Amino acid sequence: MRFDALSRSGYSGFSPQAIAAAPRDVWELLALVSADGRERERCVRATPLTPLTARLVAIRAIDWADQVCDAATMRLEACRVPLLVEALPLADQLARERLRGASLERVLDRRLSDDALRATARAPAALVRRAAWRRLIERGAARGAGCCGPPPTCSGPGRQRHELRQRIESWLPMLGTAQQRSLDWVLRTAN
Repeated sequence: MRFDALSRSGYSGFSPQAIAAAPRDVWELLALVSADGRERERCVRATPLTPLTARLVAIRAIDWADQVCDAATMRLEACRVPLLVEALPLADQLARERLRGASLERVLDRRLSDDALRATARAPAALVRRAAWRRLIERGAARGAGCCGPPPTCSGPGRQRHELRQRIESWLPMLGTAQQRSLDWVLRTAN
């Protein structure tokens, strides 16, 4: 976010000649954070979506210029789910904390199903897992089918193991990497 603000100021350090000589992919990144709203809008509509540009388009989804915000929202609506998942930590934070985050929140709710979030909750990146778990918990879907396996039909020890497994899995996003690996190992080896 700081890069976005600095790139539009006199402190960016980029001369017009340096920008003109930059390769196309660098130009697209710079256009996504341009001071000119028309340039941001044009680039949001035209740039190929990659993990980095998907994050920048999420930033544009809360842009103060309505045309840029609308273009970014439409672009995220058409974005492939795996790219949206990679941008989830930033997009989720923007949707929660920014005044113009409501449209981004609606896009995330529409595009990321409970099943996609459950799959994301097991992603290697901790921030992605955390954002997915937060959304699942808010939806009340953290303990739904497929989250940690079907509930046992019996009572007694089988049921207790299942409930313990659910509790441990709900703690995973809040722990450090070493503790997550330890608990993951416990969950994999427990019968």
